[in-house]
Amino acid sequence: MPVWVIIYISFFTLMLLVNCIYLLSSGSKTLIILYEITETILLVYLTASYWLPFLQKFHGYWMLPAYAAVIGIDVYLSVWGDLRELGIKLPEEADETDWSAATAFSLLFSAPLYITSGLVCLNYIAG
Repeated sequence: MPVWVIIYISFFTLMLLVNCIYLLSSGSKTLIILYEITETILLVYLTASYWLPFLQKFHGYWMLPAYAAVIGIDVYLSVWGDLRELGIKLPEEADETDWSAATAFSLLFSAPLYITSGLVCLNYIAG
């Protein structure tokens, strides 16, 4: 696995920890925190298995609906969903443009994980 992938995955995992600490300290719903952890574990596993072929023996059809669910939930949360409706406590001083910028950064930063995970799923389907 290239060093830049290790750094990227490490930074992504660190951001997950910071995000979960914020969600816990703000009193957000536990289901959202569990989703964040599950999503990150799945995407990091699929990305690591792209670069580490010995992990591919653990692949199965289980990862296809899981990946589709992650993509669907993230699209919903990014486009149509309101974070406050889900029980996520947001600072009151932030306006709508701040949240739009944060959403755009999150999607752009996560894009390599989504792409490589999608490639792993397509490779599994192709055989």
